[in-house]
Amino acid sequence: MKGRYTVSALLLLPLIAASAQLQKTPAAKDPLYSSVHSVIIPEHERCKTRIVAPDGVRFVSAELLDDPEEGDIQRIRVTVGEHSFTLDTKGRGAEILWSPDSRYLAVTYTYCCSGFSPYLHLYEVSDSGVRDLEVEGALKEGFGSAIRCDGGTSAQQWALTSAVKWLDSSHLLAAVQVPNVSVCDSMGVFELREMSLPSLSIKKTYGQLEAKQLFGNDLGENLRDANDACVHNPKSCWVAAQH
Repeated sequence: MKGRYTVSALLLLPLIAASAQLQKTPAAKDPLYSSVHSVIIPEHERCKTRIVAPDGVRFVSAELLDDPEEGDIQRIRVTVGEHSFTLDTKGRGAEILWSPDSRYLAVTYTYCCSGFSPYLHLYEVSDSGVRDLEVEGALKEGFGSAIRCDGGTSAQQWALTSAVKWLDSSHLLAAVQVPNVSVCDSMGVFELREMSLPSLSIKKTYGQLEAKQLFGNDLGENLRDANDACVHNPKSCWVAAQH
C-alpha cells in the first residue's frame, strides 16, 4: 500500500511542476489593460507575428532595437498595401487594438516596470499614411480633481492612459489611471472614458466601481486589481504630507 502511494505521488510531480511554470508567466505577457481585446507585443522580445486588422489587409509589426541610451526599445510599423510607416513613438512593449473598420489603431505603449507606465496613442490609418490623433489631453481633462501627487501637483498631470475596448468603429473605451506610485493619493484608481471619433469628445465617464461592474470582463489585470477601498474612502489612501 505504501509503495502504491509513493508511485502516485511521483506521477503527480510533473503536473505540479507544469502548474508552477504556468503561474510564473511574466506580467508583461499578460493583458494589463485590455483583457481579451488586445494583442500583446512583448517587452524586450521581437514580435514574430503580424497583428492583422479586421480588413485582413493592414497589419502591425514591430522590431526590437538596441538603443544606445535606453536599451531594448520596440518600434512599431504599420503596413498598408505596399507602404509601411514606422510610428515615431517607442516603448518597451505594447497592447494593440484595431478598430472594427480598420480605420483606427489604438496602441497602449508601456515604457518600464512590466507595463505599469502606460500611455495611449490613437492613430488614424489610411493609404497615404498614419496620423497621431493626440488624444491624451482630451482623455485626461478633469481627471482626479481631488487627487494630489508629488509636491501637491494635480493627478491630471501624472495620469496614465490605456485602451480597453472598441465599442464600435467610432467609439473607444479608454482608461485614465492614477500611477501606481507611493507619491500619489489613491494610487492605481482609474476611470473609464468613452471617446467618440473623430471628434475626440468624451461621451461618458464611468467611475472605478461602475467600470468594474459593467466592463469587468474587458479589463486587464492592472485595472481589475485597482484598490476599491480608495474609492469608498479616499482619505484612507491619501499621502499625509500632501494634505
